[in-house]
Amino acid sequence: MAIVAQETKFARIFWPVLAWIVALIFFFPIFWLVLTSFKTDADAVKPEYLIMFQPTLENYLNMTENYDYWRFALNSVITSVFATVFTLFVGVPCAYAMAFNPSRHTKDVLMWMLSTKMLPAAAVLYPMTFLTKNFLGIFDTHFLIILVLSLINLPIVIWMLFTYFKEIPKEIIEAGKMDGVSTWGEIRDILLPLAWGGVASTALLCFIFCWNEAYWTVRLTTTEAATLSKLIEGNRARGAVLRQAFGRFHSSGRAHHRSWMVLPKAACSGPHVRSGEVMSVLTPEFEFVDRASQSIRYLEHGWPTELCRWHAHEEYELHLIVATEGKAFVGDYIGPFSPGALFLCGPNLPHNWITDEIGETAPVGLRDMLVQFNQDSVDRLKIAFPEFSALDDMLARSRGGIEFIDFDFSQARHALEGIRDTLGADRILRVLQFLLMVNAHPKQKTLSETRLSLPKAQAGRNNIADVVDYLTQNFAEDIRLEDAANMAHMSATSFSRNFQKMTGSKFSTFLTKVRIGQACFRLQATEEKVATICHEVGFRNLANFNRHFLKVKDMTPSEYRDLMRSELMPATEKSHG
Repeated sequence: MAIVAQETKFARIFWPVLAWIVALIFFFPIFWLVLTSFKTDADAVKPEYLIMFQPTLENYLNMTENYDYWRFALNSVITSVFATVFTLFVGVPCAYAMAFNPSRHTKDVLMWMLSTKMLPAAAVLYPMTFLTKNFLGIFDTHFLIILVLSLINLPIVIWMLFTYFKEIPKEIIEAGKMDGVSTWGEIRDILLPLAWGGVASTALLCFIFCWNEAYWTVRLTTTEAATLSKLIEGNRARGAVLRQAFGRFHSSGRAHHRSWMVLPKAACSGPHVRSGEVMSVLTPEFEFVDRASQSIRYLEHGWPTELCRWHAHEEYELHLIVATEGKAFVGDYIGPFSPGALFLCGPNLPHNWITDEIGETAPVGLRDMLVQFNQDSVDRLKIAFPEFSALDDMLARSRGGIEFIDFDFSQARHALEGIRDTLGADRILRVLQFLLMVNAHPKQKTLSETRLSLPKAQAGRNNIADVVDYLTQNFAEDIRLEDAANMAHMSATSFSRNFQKMTGSKFSTFLTKVRIGQACFRLQATEEKVATICHEVGFRNLANFNRHFLKVKDMTPSEYRDLMRSELMPATEKSHG
């Protein structure tokens, strides 16, 4: 008896202790994740702060402010809850029928449903993506994700409910039938109360499966219905991991900003590039303008013509569309044009106007009227006549391209015809008059902030201009409004008000547009993956990048890349591609 009592006492101590040890081993990673979430990035890798450290909520604030966490979380809740409800709504009647009204094929049907879980998901991914995106139009919607989650979890739910329902005596259900209870009444009033525990555990397991599902939610969404799985997938991209571990590339003192590369003049003699040369995919042709005999060049042409190509030059270009409709490509901007559209493109800004060729489009004799002048001429003019400094703002903004909305078509055409029909000093005066006219136009749309460089005139303006220059060159940094305000030696409120007044955009909106513009250049000029470009330009996750890109450009990054190359790549290169 003494030995039995000792063993019993030993067992009462040993097994609980062993259970606690096993539980601690399994739950320690979760505890460590939670503990690390209250550390800064620096403290998380320092041994001295392993246990004792100053807790901070910086990581949680960062998630909510920069990652749009709550939107992803809400999508996860919506899709998981509705998918669970829909699966149970279908699964309970199915399991009821199989448990209480079986046929000779019931077991075969159950095995077939279970066998569908063995089908590789990748086998149906492409056809499902193709159908939902191109025919059904439900790609990246809550409806699609709820439907998919319901279908992939339905076999397990039916199997579990079938097992629970089989344990309920069939006589109880038959007694309900004898009392005149309907089929729905049997399920609602008899079956569910008796099997409530099993239904609840099945619902909980189904909800967990829906919440943790990553394969389908990542691949069938981009922005609108993206769940937390998409957010996590975006942050697992290689660029984000490297920056978290080693810091950003530009912190080493090397320049991070990469401006648009323009072909050297000597390299423009032929349309093809030797295979040994490292060139971009969509490098604009450099156009040399001979100003030996005249400082201002007038040009007009029709469509189609070899003059219409993706190109850039050192001169400013004031460009009027006289006929046809199509797409304007100015830097990273893509937008429509129609007769009367007036643009001003700054130095070295790639541009082209592509007429929509629907059906058999007849050639147009006159489509474009344009005038070109260079920065040196403007600078010399301002030295002689300081009053012309009033053009500085417009010329600075033209480095990102300007469209003059609703400018009087007949007035613009008359002005350019006058420039065309004159020479010498008279032509110069007419150009200056036209520039002053468009400068006074109230509706000026800046096409891209990527190249924006504001002129500096007074102290406050100098500070804002310095910040703008810094943003356009260090766009990948984690720059906050408070940091920019300190750089401008202003309070956050004062800086925000003055910044919006000068640039026409809020600070966060401006920075986002700069990053999107830089992403556009990389999509045009490199073969880098979208995920890599996303992190290179300063976005911390792919889903957030896709959402902002779609908002700014009305298309996804991949669609933008395809459109640029299909419209602007020379036909010879397309045929070789």
